[in-house]
Amino acid sequence: VKGLVGKSVELSCHCKFPTHTIKLLYMQKYDSSNEEIMVAAYYFGEAIKDEYINEAFRNRTRIDLYEQVVELLDIRISDEGKYKCFVQNKTTGSVYTFEFLVTVTAKFTRPVVLKSEDSNDGNYTCFSSGGYPAHNVKWHFNPDLNTSDWFIVEEKKNKDPQTGLFNVSSTITINSPLNLNICCSVQNETSLTIETCEYLFFGVFFLNTKGMVFSQL
Repeated sequence: VKGLVGKSVELSCHCKFPTHTIKLLYMQKYDSSNEEIMVAAYYFGEAIKDEYINEAFRNRTRIDLYEQVVELLDIRISDEGKYKCFVQNKTTGSVYTFEFLVTVTAKFTRPVVLKSEDSNDGNYTCFSSGGYPAHNVKWHFNPDLNTSDWFIVEEKKNKDPQTGLFNVSSTITINSPLNLNICCSVQNETSLTIETCEYLFFGVFFLNTKGMVFSQL
C-alpha cells in the first residue's frame, strides 16, 4: 500500500459477514524494534479511547465499520512499515487477519538552477527539497555535452531529522565554449520529471549559461 505525505491511505480489513456481527476490529503496527503498537481499535460497538492508542496515531485514524476499513490520516514518513488487522465475528468467534506493508513517498519541490557568483568558474547548482525517498539530480544540456566537457563537483542528500524528508543538490562545472542551455530534474516514484524551465513544446525551460536569463527555444 502506497501513501503520500500529508494525504490519507486506506487499509481494508473487509470480511464477508455483516457489520453488526463484528465484535472486534483491531489494527496494529510493528515499530522499528518489531514491537506491536496499537493504531486503531473497535470493540463491541465503540471505538477504543485515544488514551489507549499509540501517541503517534492519536487523532490520525478513522474506522469505517460498514466497509471494514481503517484510514490513516495525514500520512508521515514514520508511518512506513508493517501493519496487521484483526477482525473477530461475535457470533462465531472466528478471527480474520490481514497484513499490509505501507510505503510512503513525498514529492520534491520544483528544482532551481543557480549559477555561481563567480561568473568565470562555470559552476551551476541544482537544488530541490521536501521529497522522499532521496533521489539523484539529473542534468540536461542543449546541445548535448560530451562527458569530458562537464563533471560533478559535489552532490548532497540531507535528511530532516524531524520530518524524514530530503533536500538534494548537485553542483557541476562546465568546461565548454558553447552557448548552452541547461536544466536539471529530480524525480521520485510519485511524480514525473520536474524541471526548472520549459521548452516551448515539451514543457521545459532552460537557463542560458551566458547570463542567467530564461529563454524559450
